[in-house]
Amino acid sequence: QTKTPYIYYLIGETHIEGLKTDLHIIKKLTDKEEEVYKTLGDAGSVMHLYDEAKEEDKVTNAIIEGDEEFLENKEEENFDFSSLFEDDTTDAVITSDPYETPVTIYPDDGVYYQKLFRHLESSGMISHKDYSFPDKTYLELTNTEELNEILYDMPAEAKPKKGELFKLTLDKELVQKSIGEARKKKGDWAEFQMLYDLHPAIKYYMTKLEASVEKGVAPAARLSTKLPEGSVWYVLHGQVSNNLGQPVISDFFVVGFNSRVTECLPVVDFVSKFGLNQTLYTENITERELLALKENLPEVISYARNEHMKKKQSTLQNEMFEKIIAYEKHLNDWKSASLEQLEVEFRDRSGNFWKTRKEKKKKEIQTIADNSSQYMKDMTSLDQDAYIKVMAVFFNPEA
Repeated sequence: QTKTPYIYYLIGETHIEGLKTDLHIIKKLTDKEEEVYKTLGDAGSVMHLYDEAKEEDKVTNAIIEGDEEFLENKEEENFDFSSLFEDDTTDAVITSDPYETPVTIYPDDGVYYQKLFRHLESSGMISHKDYSFPDKTYLELTNTEELNEILYDMPAEAKPKKGELFKLTLDKELVQKSIGEARKKKGDWAEFQMLYDLHPAIKYYMTKLEASVEKGVAPAARLSTKLPEGSVWYVLHGQVSNNLGQPVISDFFVVGFNSRVTECLPVVDFVSKFGLNQTLYTENITERELLALKENLPEVISYARNEHMKKKQSTLQNEMFEKIIAYEKHLNDWKSASLEQLEVEFRDRSGNFWKTRKEKKKKEIQTIADNSSQYMKDMTSLDQDAYIKVMAVFFNPEA
């Protein structure tokens, strides 16, 4: 859409006392909904019920009973966890350059996509008749039988018929103009689409390229004119997950080896240091050289895991430790306040029924505190060994 949408609530006025209460209840509901939209962006949490039928029943009962404070009355069995995280906010950062500098050996995206399809063609994974680059910013890609089946869930209007062309471009202005033209006719889709790695067709061919490299295998390149004689450079990916199985640290780096580990540097520094973003030529590699590269792996992996990644784990763990302490204090404050509120709630209630109910709610508070504490510990745990994956190897053997 091209224009900002506006939402209006139509609420009548009356001097009849009963109806005034009803309208006031509805007014409070709309005000609360607006407030939640502005702060959270989701009105589904207004009543903490997350169920349309229950929400409708609650509003209906509030009108029947004339309960103007119904939005302030929390369900007895529901605890409000928001107080645990009320200070857990991130300050806005305004910058004219929000993205990290990409690490690449290609001068621009157009060259990358040209190289991608030429490699696919040379490997027999696509025919030269099925794609063409009129220039490096524009790709015409045939919707083949195979591609059409793969993109079965792509909107029909966004996908050309079999044998016709996807028109993909790096020119954002052309895409925007094409979208504007498509809006003029119902059911039309933009003639030009973005040429980028998240486009379903491009994603498929990139996946196809990845799948062409066997599992447990990393490509190797011999560079006699670029690298020091006798040096081997392992491009690695290190990842550390917490106790919940979520990746917390992910790092691409290069370990240099010449009889022993010589240095460790970021991929971008490695590329610039040896000019790997310049034209490189294919060189033959012998089985003996490949075996030598494999023999170095235990020492390289050990260094990557126990030196490089351990330092990153230690640094991040120290940062997280302070957050854990603050969170535990916040959690204990919440637990104490909840237990105090519980005492106030049941102060004037006696008998086995109320005693049992109080004990149940007390256990619930304790369970919430224990589970939240354990979750935080599991989420911030970084004591597992890093998983190291060999991405590629560049080397120049001794003469």
